[in-house]
Amino acid sequence: MSIERRNYLDIAKGIAILYLVVFHADWAYYETISLRSSILSTFFVISGALMAYSWKEDASIKDFALHRCSRMMYPYLVFSFIYFIFMGAYSAFTERTNAVMNIAKNLISVLTLNGLWVTWYFSVACIAEIIVFAVAKKLGTKALAVTMFFAVLISGVFSFVSADVLEKKGTSLFLYTVISLLFLIMRSLIAIFSVGLGVLLSNYIMEKEKNTAPMVIGSIVAVLLAIVIGLHLGDTNIDKCTMENPFLFFLSFALMSFGLIGISMLIRKNRILEFFGKNSLVVMVTNIPIPVLVSGIVFGIITSIVPDINKLVAVIPAAVVLILCQVLLVKIVNKHLPFLFKRKA
Repeated sequence: MSIERRNYLDIAKGIAILYLVVFHADWAYYETISLRSSILSTFFVISGALMAYSWKEDASIKDFALHRCSRMMYPYLVFSFIYFIFMGAYSAFTERTNAVMNIAKNLISVLTLNGLWVTWYFSVACIAEIIVFAVAKKLGTKALAVTMFFAVLISGVFSFVSADVLEKKGTSLFLYTVISLLFLIMRSLIAIFSVGLGVLLSNYIMEKEKNTAPMVIGSIVAVLLAIVIGLHLGDTNIDKCTMENPFLFFLSFALMSFGLIGISMLIRKNRILEFFGKNSLVVMVTNIPIPVLVSGIVFGIITSIVPDINKLVAVIPAAVVLILCQVLLVKIVNKHLPFLFKRKA
């Protein structure tokens, strides 16, 4: 696939990651938007589309698995270690009586591939991409569609598990480990469906790309539908593995993924979105805590100076500061710390 042909997928990722970044400017508001879980799931879909474009027909499952583990598990371990040290120090400072237990639970999260904060994305994406590739390689796309169907059904079974159990101070290490493993299974099932959808969607895009009018109209409709559905998802949070309405959740991010990819085909020369898309993983793991802390300070200053200001208005300058901080962090990582993502300077 040519670089130009791949650009619109990077732009789609750029739109999605900017959405998450902007809503971090006001964390309280961000937490109330159910649609954000649908946006996060679109990264798996886009990864599947990119994977379908890039995988080699003659590549063995073993070679593909080793390649994906090398690319995804390395940053998972690196950033899990960084956050493990940070969160361990934080818990020791703020909750001295529970510091040892908090550190032990953080270690369990890393070992069960749930990671800390959003680092779980790397491990789950790796697992899902390997499974999807293996099924498509050995059994074909029909078997992949069946696998996706069962992934949706089974993932709904795990939606009864609440993250509140993990957040309770009295939760034993054994129960914490069991629930962490259930979280890994549920997220992996969601990712398997999403990556598989990206693979199937990429075939449609490649075939229909020359006739963009239906794609554009369908994309706009899909985005509007996804927003309407997303506002009615209830208590749905992929971070906490809660799905109040599993069917609506899958439908919303399927529509959102289709819409983002379709719309991005119209603006495939937007360099800003392309920049964020190509660096979406860097943005994802560095968005917390420094940029959010800085934007939170800006938001707090504005609301304290003008107490009656509309929160949405106050979020705008905070979001701008957050984006600028994020660009700076991406530049620093790419220039001075590329090894964090196993890249060359």
